[in-house]
Formats: sequence, structure tokens, C-alpha cells
Amino acid sequence: TGKVPSIWALALVLLFFVRPLIGRLFDSAGHGELVPLAGFVLAFGGAQLFEVVGMKGDLGALVMGMLLAGLPKSNELYKSLISFKDLFLISFFLSIGFTALPTIEMWLAAALISLVIPIKTLLFFVLFAMFGLRARTAFLSSLLLANFSEFGLIVASLSVEAEWLSPEWLVIIALATSISFVFSSFIYKYAHTFYAQHNVALARMQRRAADDKEHFEQPEGAEVLIIGMGRVGKGAYLSLRPQLGDGVWGVDVDGSRVDAFKADGLNVVQGDADDIEFWERIDLSQVRLIMLAIPSVTEMKNILYQLQQTEYRGRISAIARYEDERRELMMMGADVVFNYYAEVGAGFADESRHLLV
Repeated sequence: TGKVPSIWALALVLLFFVRPLIGRLFDSAGHGELVPLAGFVLAFGGAQLFEVVGMKGDLGALVMGMLLAGLPKSNELYKSLISFKDLFLISFFLSIGFTALPTIEMWLAAALISLVIPIKTLLFFVLFAMFGLRARTAFLSSLLLANFSEFGLIVASLSVEAEWLSPEWLVIIALATSISFVFSSFIYKYAHTFYAQHNVALARMQRRAADDKEHFEQPEGAEVLIIGMGRVGKGAYLSLRPQLGDGVWGVDVDGSRVDAFKADGLNVVQGDADDIEFWERIDLSQVRLIMLAIPSVTEMKNILYQLQQTEYRGRISAIARYEDERRELMMMGADVVFNYYAEVGAGFADESRHLLV
């Protein structure tokens, strides 16, 4: 804030000891509207608390976010607040749009700045490869970082307020940022497909050490592979295990979750089913059925495409929430797609029918 904080600012360290209390607060908030309301209270309350002792309110909101990280309700809080974040971001873009109408010269300047995007993406890929990341990780990460950050707009907006930049440059930077968002969104949509087609060429940039430290655990004797061991995947695993025994294996990308499943005696391996190299390196010769039990339809489509590039000729089943998603997955090669909303009613009726006897 440009001034010396109050002596009471030293007491802010005690916020760390309030973290268990915050956890209990969110546990008692349930799963409804109190969750996002509690998030707003902590964000604005933390900002106000820091301003009272002469520190930046933004820092207070950031510290509150750090205290919330890792709590059991943090993911649920994120999902309830992300729509607000998107709304605020759109409002911020609109407020910049009201600064001035873009002229032809502004569009040309923004287009010229946008020419840096492919160069920036290539430099990120080379940099990540040099630091020992796998080619796929380096490729996807460089695409994710290809766009210009909206935080650049915040800096530009502050610069305009301080009269370090003219308002025209704020519009130019906003246009360039928007173009970069469109570019990265379009490119990333086909990222997995592109990598599956050109992984051999991209792997030439990968250092040998990156390949040596990558280990793919084999699901020995697997007849059924369940991709994604969340609530649906674990339920399917437990349902099939009495019939197939060790022929059922789960695959999950979360290493800590895999370790917990193994401790419980479940046959689960760690792997990223989005990765074409995962499918190329594991033995699919005995696998008769692959069940896709993950929430993202985009990821399931990527997996279906990558399975088409391998020698797998077994059956594939998937899950979907909506009818159009079910049809799309069927067109992509899934043999059976279970519709949440269409089938849960039938299952509910079957479970309840005995009550009529």
C-alpha cells in the first residue's frame, strides 16, 4: 500500500491456527448456497482484515485462498465459485471494451503482437524438453501456456490509470489477449489427436532421462480395464470383481488414490489414459473390455481416438450425462454408452420394487 503496516500486522501469522476452524465452518455449510457464500465472506473478510492493519486487501484474499487449499471442501468451493470468476472476468473484458472502439490500426497492432504466439509456444516446448519433461507433457503444457494471460490486462489497466500507457494500448492488448484465447482454445481442442499422429517426431526432442524415469505398470492378466476409479469406476470394479476376480483392473491418474486402492487390495495401476504412449506400452492382448468411467466427454473422445490407433480390438463402454453426448461417443467407436439420467431411474425402480410385495 506504500505505507508502513500497523504493528498488529504481525498477528496475521495467527491466521494459520484458524485453518481447522475454517475447515469445520465449511463442513457445517452443507452443499448448497452456503458454500459459495462462505467463500465470498472469507475472501472479502480477509481483504478487509488486512486493510485494517495497513496491508493490501488483495494479499488478504490470497492468504485466505492459501488457507483453504487442501481442505476437504476446497474442490467443491472451487466448482461453486468458478462461474462467478468467469463472470467477473467477462465483466472486466467488457469494461476494457468500453474504453475505446478498436480501429483498423489497433487490430493490425494486435494481429502483429499475436504473431508471437506460435513462437512462444515453440520456445516453451523446447524449454520444457530441455528440463527433462516427456514430449507429451512438454507439448500439452506449451499449448496451455500459449495464450496471453488476462493478468497482463490488469497490469495494462493500472498503467493506464497511472498515465504510463495511453488508453489505445489497453484496447490493443485486450484484442491480442482475446485472439490468443481463441487460438489456444482451437489448437488445444485437437492437441491429443495431433500428438497421437506426430508423437514419434515430437519425441525426438525428448531427453533420454525423461523416458528412463517414466514407468508404465502392467495390469497383469487383465480382462477388463476400468479407466477412472472415482465413484462410478470403483462401483463398477466392486460389482465385477466377484465374477472376474483378478481379471478386473482399474486405471487412475492420481498416484495417491492408486496407492490407497492398492492398500485396500484392489488391482489398480497408475496411468494417464489420455496418453497414447500409455496404450502403446501396456499389454492389451487379453483385455476384452475397456470401461471409460471418467466425467469428461472430451477425455473419453480422446481415449476412443487413441485406442483406434492401437491394435486393441476388444469392446468399449462409456458413460454420458446427456443424449447428444451418448450419440457422439457411439459415433466415435464406443459399443455401449450408459446414460446417467436415463438409466438411473430404471435402477432406482428395480431397487425399490421389492417394497411393493
